[in-house]
Amino acid sequence: MKFLRYPGGKSRLLQFLESRIPDSSRITGRYVEPFVGGGSVFLHVQPYRAIISDLNGDLVDLYKGIRNYPHKVWETFAHFPVGKEAYYRIRDAEYRDKPMCYRAARILYLNRTCFKGLWRHNPNGNFNVGYGGEERRWVVTHENIVELSKRFRKVSILQADFEAILDQCRDGDFIFWTLLINLGRRNCWKLTILMAGSHLETRLGFRKN
Repeated sequence: MKFLRYPGGKSRLLQFLESRIPDSSRITGRYVEPFVGGGSVFLHVQPYRAIISDLNGDLVDLYKGIRNYPHKVWETFAHFPVGKEAYYRIRDAEYRDKPMCYRAARILYLNRTCFKGLWRHNPNGNFNVGYGGEERRWVVTHENIVELSKRFRKVSILQADFEAILDQCRDGDFIFWTLLINLGRRNCWKLTILMAGSHLETRLGFRKN
């Protein structure tokens, strides 16, 4: 279930990853993803217990808002007006003192209606991508939000640096992350799959030009 348009998302890699990631029944501890982004791998694995995290506070608010207030998030999202003028008004208005359900609905709305699903913030930490249109907004439904809320209920959702997340890992945890590194004109995927135990083992490196 893809609900976010996210740069560097792993949804196109799922077929490649499927044979390299254990089924949820084989993960004796927790599924841990320190750079969750759009969450495509987490949603594909459907682990029984998990820790997902990101440094992006807006993204973390979105996951928490959907988990805790799915109906309010959908109602707010659905009632945002249509059009370019409304988009910029909502994007540029102060939102940090709003309830979590509003903050979650706002970033979902911006993500679904911004230009090409870009995720960019200015030096002040404010989302600053231009308007892209409404055609991808209604790909997400109320039913999707409710289903996502159910999947997030047993998940610890954190805003944290990846090292702080790794410090919480213990025997049996399965750790997954990818880093997109820009090397001049070439983007390099560094894909690391780890199993927490007596040591951490790098299982795989993968490059995508």
